[in-house]
Amino acid sequence: MATISTGTTALKVYNPKFMLFTPYIFDEETDTFVKGSQVYRIENIVRDTTTITQEEPEETRVDNELSADPIINNVVAGAYTFATNVGDLSSTILSTLAGFEKVGNKVFAPAGYKEVYTEIALVFETGGKYVAAVLPKVQLNATVLIESINTSVGQVAVAGVAYKETVGDRETPFYIDTNYTVPTDIAPANV
Repeated sequence: MATISTGTTALKVYNPKFMLFTPYIFDEETDTFVKGSQVYRIENIVRDTTTITQEEPEETRVDNELSADPIINNVVAGAYTFATNVGDLSSTILSTLAGFEKVGNKVFAPAGYKEVYTEIALVFETGGKYVAAVLPKVQLNATVLIESINTSVGQVAVAGVAYKETVGDRETPFYIDTNYTVPTDIAPANV
């Protein structure tokens, strides 16, 4: 049996450089949401609020009357979820992440839930290149938090569940891109 050491090939990501959102737009012709071309670099992220998590798998076991071994153990993978808090109540953030509508100098909350989908890329720099944790399509559920204003800041709590989306020739709700291309107007010139 051969032993494989992973120490020299370990991919360690920490201290993200960018959080990029690419909103989906509703296409009335096809009656579907399609990925848009506008990329938002979200800043003012409240420290230690960002998570990408896979929920526990759902397991259904069918027991065998004649044995301790199950007849079948059906396992369904847990959904990928995203959460972060943005310390910014600008009309850009509220309309992009929470479905608000800007009219003049007012920004109005939707009267009910408004479907908002986006691609999310949490981008790290490691070894002179960019690595991204990407959720290609997330249905957002954002709420405004205006509380403890003397010691905090008004925030948009952004959360969502990832959906499978075709990336290249694969269908996936989440992937790691070890050679991520950051839009040229976002990336520093020296990297």
